Amino acid sequence: MIGLTVEFDLTKLDRWKLLTNTVITRGLRRAAAGYMAAQREDINKGVDVEGTAFAAYTPRYARLKTAAGRMGKGYWWRLTGRLLRSQAVKVVGAGKSLHALIAFDGMLPRTSFKSRKGRVTVSTRAGTMTSAALVATVVNRKRRAIGINPARRKKMVLAFERELRRAVKESKGRPTA
Repeated sequence: MIGLTVEFDLTKLDRWKLLTNTVITRGLRRAAAGYMAAQREDINKGVDVEGTAFAAYTPRYARLKTAAGRMGKGYWWRLTGRLLRSQAVKVVGAGKSLHALIAFDGMLPRTSFKSRKGRVTVSTRAGTMTSAALVATVVNRKRRAIGINPARRKKMVLAFERELRRAVKESKGRPTA
């Protein structure tokens, strides 16, 4: 499991008691979605959470991926595209203990390269499934795209705070919806 924790003290906001769980949940979702967008942008650039270039593929894997037409700019962490699409935001908890979880959800079919008549394709193996979270954990060991650095943590907190301040401002002194 890839864990990520960002804390925010609601008492820093004026009239924070006006905020409902719905508004806080929306703020958490938007902050997490911003994180995911920045993460995917880094993956497309081929850099990890610290801004360092990803480790190169092994020569054999790079040849297979190129022959299958799955290599090139923006193809890091991608073979079929299913892994990154399986990433989702879930808000769990209640009251003052709400948490946004960014997780890889579901099962993915196992994939492999097939070569026929000099043509390489990517195929899925019928009936063989693997947890998306497990695949992400294994890939993240070599090419660390899942994680957080101080700059991104600050952006997440600011996005969350901005969303809550907007909700308080729009409430005009009434409890938020």
